[in-house]
Amino acid sequence: MLQALVKFKPETEEKIYNYERVISFSIALLTTLCLLSYKVTNDVYVLKVLPYIIFVYIFLDLSIAKGSTILHHIFSLNCCYNNIKYFVNDTYHLHFIPLFNTEITTVFLIIKLWMDGYTGKKNALFNVLSGINEFLFLSLFFKFRIYDYYNLLQNSETYTIINHYTSYNLITNTTAYIGLYGLYFINIYWFSIICKKLYKQIIIKFVPFINTDRFAEYVLTFTFYINFYIAYLRYFMNFNNYHYFDLFGIFVLSIASGNYHYSKYRYLKHNSVINITSNELLEPFIYDKYAIHLRSFLALTTLSLIRSTSQKFIFFSIGYHGISLASLNMNIIKTLFTNNKIVYDETENSKKISKKIEALASIPCLIDTIMIICYHTNKYELKSELIIISVAVGLILSVNPFYNLNHVLLHLFLILQTNCISNYALQ
Repeated sequence: MLQALVKFKPETEEKIYNYERVISFSIALLTTLCLLSYKVTNDVYVLKVLPYIIFVYIFLDLSIAKGSTILHHIFSLNCCYNNIKYFVNDTYHLHFIPLFNTEITTVFLIIKLWMDGYTGKKNALFNVLSGINEFLFLSLFFKFRIYDYYNLLQNSETYTIINHYTSYNLITNTTAYIGLYGLYFINIYWFSIICKKLYKQIIIKFVPFINTDRFAEYVLTFTFYINFYIAYLRYFMNFNNYHYFDLFGIFVLSIASGNYHYSKYRYLKHNSVINITSNELLEPFIYDKYAIHLRSFLALTTLSLIRSTSQKFIFFSIGYHGISLASLNMNIIKTLFTNNKIVYDETENSKKISKKIEALASIPCLIDTIMIICYHTNKYELKSELIIISVAVGLILSVNPFYNLNHVLLHLFLILQTNCISNYALQ
């Protein structure tokens, strides 16, 4: 943050970052030792001092942080402050251990940065140790910052504790959740970047034939059908007639999506660039976009009818989906009448057009998701799951961690979304 205001000389900036790495490593190592001490002695006192240490360190480090690290530090300060002020009970300190465990990964991250920056001779032993450290960093990052943190957010006791101490004030309650979720979303963002680097180093380098548009389109021809299978299994044992709406929406989108991606698979056999306005792709493309709107609308309709919430949600959803579809139609008609093309290539104009088309489909679906989260369940863990999936989808589209297979990853998250929405319908 300070470096955004003051322009340092390159050598000064390098000294600042070397100093920062030493301090970060020391604090992370101290945190790790405290956590290990607790494991051995069961003495909660060593955990109680951690929020103070981390708070002071992050507050000071915030002045030289850059990029997404600034947001990470702000959210971390929020979490430390709440832990110090509200969660003084020993049991509550133990409950929020996953927050402190995330610091363990910093030890291996700093070692990795030091080893990557080492300019001396790198022998076989050095390379082995570097590989082991990198493996530990990746494994522990997923374990502590993604998996364990997710379980913390899926634990109903988390929300019971936070609401008990902060519900007296809406601002306090809101900021507590912003800190807790903001920190997790930053971890997902960083993990997406890590996955992107791994994908490039492994898949693109050793099995590049997988990272092709045509291979991705072939896989995408079948993936969405899994959603129907998942929903059917979830609904089968406690079937409600309203479930037919959701199943119908998933079935229609499965057919439309499969047809669209198979059409692109065949098209890419003789073409290197996707032209949506071509005779082979325009009709499947339109059907796919209509089916996306229908599936999202029927998911909200199913939950509104089962949960007996106000029908205004259904009518409201019809309105903005209708506006979005009308806008999509007008854009396509305008493109055809002006003899232009909707081409998915790397030019800026093509990227602008494709982003606009995707927004016309994704924004109404996002609004449906927000209404589902806000008004169709009282369980915080269900709200949390759908929020996390939605944010992860947004980050996947932004970071593009799987390159040409990114849309396959998106379909996998849509399977998780279907499973989550079915849980809403079975409450």
